[in-house]
Amino acid sequence: GVEMALRVEEEESGRRLRIAVEGQFTFGLYREFLDAIDQCGDDVKLVTIDLEKTEYIDSAALGLLILAEHRLSGCKTLLRVCKGSIAEEVLTVTNFEKLFAIEAA
Repeated sequence: GVEMALRVEEEESGRRLRIAVEGQFTFGLYREFLDAIDQCGDDVKLVTIDLEKTEYIDSAALGLLILAEHRLSGCKTLLRVCKGSIAEEVLTVTNFEKLFAIEAA
């Protein structure tokens, strides 16, 4: 089977939310990802979508990121990627740095 996992962690007593996607970020995580986004209460000031361990991103996942950005318009959204990774490459090619703050680790 395809390896994919989504982890959600709250930090700073709920003011920061970290959503980490490991393995493949595809349409298969749609429901889980949106549920994580919707958990985002009014207290949340920063949402980090952590793609450091993401090995593959399909177009559906890119669509999800855009959807997340819209839904989270009330707070800051940060994408974390690994320098030189597939995730970074995809986000650069698709001009996602215009939409998001991207942090390369």
